[in-house]
Amino acid sequence: MTEAAQKKWGFIVKAATLSIIILEYSISLTTPVLGAIAAAFPNVSPELIKQVQSMPSLTMIPVALLVGQIEKVMKKRTMLMLAILFLFVGGIAPAFGGDIYFILVCRAIFGMGRGIVFPFAMSFIIDLFDGQERNVLMGLRSTTGSVAGIVFQQVGGFLATINWRTSFWGFLMTIPFILLIYFKLPEPEKKAHVDAERGRVKARLTGKTWLLIALNFILMFFAYTFITNMAIVINSEKIGTPHSAANVMSTFVASSSVCGLLFGKFIKPLLKRYTAAIGAMSIGAGIFVVNAASTLSMFFPGAILFGIGFSIYNTDMYLKLGDSADRSAAAKALSTHMAFNALSHFASPIVIAFLAGVLSLSGAKAGWAISGPVLIAGGAVVLLVQVFVKPGNNQLDAGNNRLEA
Repeated sequence: MTEAAQKKWGFIVKAATLSIIILEYSISLTTPVLGAIAAAFPNVSPELIKQVQSMPSLTMIPVALLVGQIEKVMKKRTMLMLAILFLFVGGIAPAFGGDIYFILVCRAIFGMGRGIVFPFAMSFIIDLFDGQERNVLMGLRSTTGSVAGIVFQQVGGFLATINWRTSFWGFLMTIPFILLIYFKLPEPEKKAHVDAERGRVKARLTGKTWLLIALNFILMFFAYTFITNMAIVINSEKIGTPHSAANVMSTFVASSSVCGLLFGKFIKPLLKRYTAAIGAMSIGAGIFVVNAASTLSMFFPGAILFGIGFSIYNTDMYLKLGDSADRSAAAKALSTHMAFNALSHFASPIVIAFLAGVLSLSGAKAGWAISGPVLIAGGAVVLLVQVFVKPGNNQLDAGNNRLEA
């Protein structure tokens, strides 16, 4: 146990630590705004409009992968404050004007900051706390993020009803949390990462790890259509306002948060090793419902189904990734997964648009028409394989573990 972890930090330090995840979820401010931005730029393609939400996922990838190297020459607090500067400037700048390309540049800057804020929201908890205190804060981190996401979506949707640029002023809400972090978050103790048992052997990812990352990469192409298309569909189909889109997205986040709280004690013991497959099917079912919906009220059951699936699938995937590699490579597995997940988020509108063209599908719901059936069918296939292929195939596991990178 480190000296930092041994020290009992008070409420203010804990609040400052949890404030990092609140800044991460500030991306939710712009989720309900895409439809209004599309209306403001009628000559811009829907795929380019969707990049307003997915661009941060692209630019966070190289930064997230370089965090470990940067940390060797820079203090974590300094890195975090620099990232927060990028996050705030990139977030609020579109409120002052600019065309769609200026907005995308700002979102790229925002994503660079997010590439550091995202992993630090977890690593500061690990560095500063230990034992039961750390476990409690990890749970609070998830709940805090979900609540922040709901609040930011509601505020962003409300401000967008005034003017779509007004929603970017919502980043002013982050200032109190930035100040709390600046004045009260301590610098973690530098730790020597020594593995006495393995000596100088480098952590490696197994074949099973890469297989899980690849499957998730493909699945997220389709799952992210729910998020990137929601505001555009509600606006283009004249179903509601940006605030209506915020309410639907908040329902998704709320159901996801409830499932997160129930996962360890109830959901995982009930669904066992089939959890991720059932989660994927629930994601697909949610998209299927909103694709068939013609009234706003029907979007909410779809959002609940999507939120349930999104929560249990992602939580189980993180557990599977952690178990797929040696303990010394767990952090590398999760950061690599995060990078590929972000790339999938960015590429999703491009890939889905291509598939829609191949299948001669058009309209705002084209992506959902593809994604719902694919996810339901894909989840069902994986579920059937798991039912008929018994776990504990040692030869397969050994082969996977030899496939290292």
